[in-house]
Amino acid sequence: MNPSGPTPKTYSLLGEVIKQPDDDEEETDSSDADCCDVCDEYDDELFFCQACKWKFCAGCWRAQAVHKPKRKGTQPAEHAKIALSVVRLVQPAFSNPADDKSLEKWLAAEEDAAWFGVGKSVKDNPLYFHDYGRYSGLMAATNAYLKSHERTSSVYEEIYDDLPFPNPRAPSLVSFVGQTGAGKSTLIKLLIQIKESAEGLNFHRPVAGLPGKDVPTSEDVHLYLDPGSSLSTNPILYADCEGIDGGAREPMATTFRHKRDEAETEWDNRETASNQPSSKRELQWAKTPLERTRQFVVAKFYPRLLFTFSDVVIFVHRNPRTIESVLEKLIEWATDALEASYNHPVLPYAVIVLNSTPANIQQSLWDVDVATEALLESLSKTLNRNVVFAQYAKSWKARGRIIENVEDLMMCYYSSVRVVHLPADTEPKLVLDQAQKLYTEITHGCKAARERKSELRMLLDEDSLQHYLQHAFDHYSRTLEIPFDFVQASFLFNPIPANFGGSILKLAIALKDQQTTPDARAIFERLSHLVASCILLDAARHRILGLSNKTQIAIET
Repeated sequence: MNPSGPTPKTYSLLGEVIKQPDDDEEETDSSDADCCDVCDEYDDELFFCQACKWKFCAGCWRAQAVHKPKRKGTQPAEHAKIALSVVRLVQPAFSNPADDKSLEKWLAAEEDAAWFGVGKSVKDNPLYFHDYGRYSGLMAATNAYLKSHERTSSVYEEIYDDLPFPNPRAPSLVSFVGQTGAGKSTLIKLLIQIKESAEGLNFHRPVAGLPGKDVPTSEDVHLYLDPGSSLSTNPILYADCEGIDGGAREPMATTFRHKRDEAETEWDNRETASNQPSSKRELQWAKTPLERTRQFVVAKFYPRLLFTFSDVVIFVHRNPRTIESVLEKLIEWATDALEASYNHPVLPYAVIVLNSTPANIQQSLWDVDVATEALLESLSKTLNRNVVFAQYAKSWKARGRIIENVEDLMMCYYSSVRVVHLPADTEPKLVLDQAQKLYTEITHGCKAARERKSELRMLLDEDSLQHYLQHAFDHYSRTLEIPFDFVQASFLFNPIPANFGGSILKLAIALKDQQTTPDARAIFERLSHLVASCILLDAARHRILGLSNKTQIAIET
């Protein structure tokens, strides 16, 4: 939705996750919306002409001279026949605030979607990492919503089927990165728009910038729910990262926030208090002037956090002629993030989205397989010509990897690389088709990552992921040089017991968690034979002499 004020109403159950329309939001008159602009007749099936900007019923469409097919071809592309339902579904994703005042209100309304970021109050003060608790808030809100609905509701029937609730949920993180102005926020809005919940719930969406503005719009990293999976056992989370190459300029969201922070009115104080970080950590590595810049934080710090936990990484880019720089950046970011972590379970699934692609490109390139093959083929001979590619290829060859082309090099950092073309908003039907293809790639990448993690016994449920995230926040706030160790983090989350009694207790707790109606007596009866065997084995290994309490310990040979 398009928020019209800084305090949008929300369902009390879901807090700031799922929003109701504002009272002053413009509502579309459904009767007027379903009326043909020519004959004023109502029709269930209407069409929209992008060139005429009118709605037509089938009869009135054929009556227009410009809509009649030519003798040697079809109607002109600019007068393409588009179902009105498609336009209504796609067009809201491309809506922008009208002016700076509207933008400020929209950004204020979306502050609650902030996940984490970096800030300082005075120039000479230390930099602090702010965690706004967005992830835990999303998981708690969706769990509360599910528990409030009966088992017979459509939510449970469609999503859970025969799975009892509560069931461990394993979220997947999808990170959107790219240059400032590439269209990351708009793309997330589009994905949320086309998968809006059938239950009538409106989810938070990013705020796109004003057209023609060269100043970055959003700040830090925001987190959004995918409506299509938000109530499932595998919810997908979209992380909208602040754009790279934005330089040292403050994003407009930062400027507006500082303006509100300085205000002393009661309204502004309430608004500021609503978005205070749930935790704050000093960035101990930020010592030099360069390390304290926003550009360094966005380029070096955020990727380590996002890439370490992302199942899918989506790089949004506008200019296909500079595609080499995209792959360079993907490799550099992956090197910083993946080589700065030990025991990483899986490599992320990479998707390159070429945004605002002209509609008149070779039609086969709208196919993801064809587009991917064409891009990698065009770069196949640049491995030794490109200095960055050659440098990293040399490093991997020294480790014994066979690197013959750019694709081989990319496979060292990503489980797969895919290319999706997305047209401008002037092609609603094509936009919808390509967005659905992108969503398919996202779900495929997330599923593959979950399956691989499950095989390695490293699939994290929502609580475990929160623990690992907090440990990573602590780690990367202290240093960017020492790699993050997943195994070490698992020991902190689930430590090895110090003695035999602790191990027995840990096993008993694990059995309890597997039962719907735990019974302590039954659990320890099942454990009794295993515990006795362990005691006997220990006595035999250590050649313990003497008698047990009742019978002599004997080892049969």
